[in-house]
Amino acid sequence: TSECSVEYIWDAAEKVGKRSILIKYETSWPPTFKNGIVVDGCGPTLSDEFHLISGPALFSTDSYPLSTVISFEEKNNALAAELPFDIVEGEKKIYSLNVLKKDNLPYKAVIYNQEKKKIAELRAGQWSQSIKDTFTVKRRKVKGVFAFKLLNLPDEKGDGFKLLATSIMPEEEFTYPGHIGSLLIEKFGYYSPRAGWEEKLRGWIDDETYLEMLDYYHQWLANACRYLLKNNKWDICYIQTHAHDYVHHLYMRGYDPLTAKEIGADQGNCQKCMEKIYESADKMLGEILSLAGEETLVIVVSDHGATTWVNDVPVADILEKAGLLKRKEDQETGLKEVIWEQTKAIKQRDAYVYVNLKGRDPKGIVEPGEEYEKVRDKIIEAFYDYVDPKTGKRPFSLVLPREDARVIGLYGDRVGDIVYALRAEFGHEHGQQLSTARIGKGSNESLLVMKGPNVKRGIKLNEMVGLQDVVPTICDLMNIPFPKGCQGALIYDALEDPDWKTKKLQRLEKELERWKAIYEKQVSIMHNR
Repeated sequence: TSECSVEYIWDAAEKVGKRSILIKYETSWPPTFKNGIVVDGCGPTLSDEFHLISGPALFSTDSYPLSTVISFEEKNNALAAELPFDIVEGEKKIYSLNVLKKDNLPYKAVIYNQEKKKIAELRAGQWSQSIKDTFTVKRRKVKGVFAFKLLNLPDEKGDGFKLLATSIMPEEEFTYPGHIGSLLIEKFGYYSPRAGWEEKLRGWIDDETYLEMLDYYHQWLANACRYLLKNNKWDICYIQTHAHDYVHHLYMRGYDPLTAKEIGADQGNCQKCMEKIYESADKMLGEILSLAGEETLVIVVSDHGATTWVNDVPVADILEKAGLLKRKEDQETGLKEVIWEQTKAIKQRDAYVYVNLKGRDPKGIVEPGEEYEKVRDKIIEAFYDYVDPKTGKRPFSLVLPREDARVIGLYGDRVGDIVYALRAEFGHEHGQQLSTARIGKGSNESLLVMKGPNVKRGIKLNEMVGLQDVVPTICDLMNIPFPKGCQGALIYDALEDPDWKTKKLQRLEKELERWKAIYEKQVSIMHNR
C-alpha cells in the first residue's frame, strides 16, 4: 500500500460506514482500514514474497534451476534422503524421505517431520493433504502450511526422482484480521499465492501439474470469497486473479499461429492450456456471482490484454551502443553489471528510461539542465534510429520526454525521464506497447463488463473507457465519497440514468421547501395565537 500515492476506494467507503472485503487484491497489504477483511493483498511480483515462510521447492536427483538436489541411501529395502527447507530469515527445516520398494522397484514415498511423525504417503502423481508445522522465523515460532506432490518416483537405480513442495505460508499472518487465515486454511486447505508460476517457469513441472495448481488456486479463492461474503457484513468486495497474465506469458506465442511454428511450439497444446485456464477462472467467477442479487453492482475488469510478439528489442544494448550505458560481465554468473560511474541512462521497468541524474540518483553523474536535456535527446535519437535486424523495421512507435508523456496518462515523480512504446509485434506479451496494440489473435485492450442497478443492459460501449474511470463510477453508483487524488470520469454511457443523483437532489430540495413552507406556516399560526 505504500506504493499508492492516493486514497483507496475502500478507505473512502469506510468513512461513510461501508465495509470492504479484499481477496488477493494487489497492493492492498498492509491494510489501510480498521473495519474490513484482507486476504493476502500482495503481488504480483517480488511483494508476493512478503508473507512467505519458504518459497516453492523441488527436491530432485537431477539438477533443475534453483532445485535442491538430493541423493539416496539404501536403508532396509528403501531409499532414504533428507528434504531441507530454506526458511526466509529463519532456521532451516529438515524432513525425512523414504521411498519404499516392492519387488525391488520403488512404488511410494513416505515423508516424516522432524519429530519422526509421518506427514505424507504418496504414489507418483499424487498430492498430499495440507501439511501444518511450526517454523522458526525471525527468532519466533510461526505456524505454516503447505503441500507436496510426488512428480516422479526414482527408477531402480535411484535416478529421476522429483518431489514438489508448494510455498509455505503462515496460517494467520497473510490475512487481516489474523484469525481469518487460520479459519480459511482449516476449511479450504493450504494457500499458494502464485499458483505454480515460478515452478512452471523454472521447468520443474509439466502443463498438467501447472493446470492443477491454477485450478486449485481458483477454487480456493472462490471458496474463501463465498465463505467471507456469507458470514460477514460487507458492502464492497474486490477479488483478483493473476492467472491470465501468467498463462499469456507462458503460452501466447505458442497459441498464436503467427509465431507458433517459428518457436517450435505445440499450438494445439498451447490452445488447450489457454482454454483450461480461462475455464477455471470462469468457474471461479460463476461461483462468486451466484451470491450476487439484482441489487448487486458487479464489475469485471482487466488491466491489460496480451499479444504474441515477433522479436524482442535490446534496449540496454541500444543505450550501450549510444555511449549512455556502461556494463561489465560478472565472471562467475555471466551477468552484466552496471558501472554507474560511467552510466548516463538506464532502462527500468517495461517502458521507462531514467537519466542517472546528479542530486537525484545515488550515483548520478549527469548535471541537471543542459546536460540532462542533451542526454534525453540522445536517447530519443538512438531509439528512433534503431532498426530491428530480423524484420528491418523500426520497433519504437513512440518515444517521449516525461513532460510530454502526460498526453498518454503518464506523469508524476515515478515516471521515467523518457517514456517509450513499441510497435505491436515487438517486446513481450504486454507492457511495452500502447493499449491499442493488436497483432495475430491478440489485443492489448482491456475488458470491462458491468451489471447492476442503473447499469444499461445488452449494450457495447463504443467510446474509450480508461481504468481510472472505474472507481469514480463505483463511487457514484454506491454513494461513496470520491477518494482523495481520484482521477477519471463517470462512465456516463453505461448508466441508465447518469443524472440520477442530480434528480434525487432536486426532489429532496423540493421536499425540503415544502416542509419549510409548512413549518413557517405553523410558526405563523402559533405566533398569532
